[in-house]
Amino acid sequence: YDYEAVRAAVNAYLRGESFGAAKPVETKARYKITTPSGVNVREGAGKRYAVRKAYPMGTTVTVTQTASEDGNLWGKTSDGWFAIRYQGAAYASKV
Repeated sequence: YDYEAVRAAVNAYLRGESFGAAKPVETKARYKITTPSGVNVREGAGKRYAVRKAYPMGTTVTVTQTASEDGNLWGKTSDGWFAIRYQGAAYASKV
């Protein structure tokens, strides 16, 4: 066995992330941005990625894929990725 690969898979599982082949959690769900400050849209699912633009509060977007990263939930749109749920706070809700 490849110890590092097994360790990485177990840690991903314990964080609630998928491991192995990535599969979208949802397809084409609509979300409305609910946080007063809006959300940043990033190049990837996570804060380590560069910001492309921002969605203001009230914006409704179509999410084509979701991803879990460090216990946070990210949604992919045609513009990039944004936090649906981050550090326990909801930034968007399904419409």
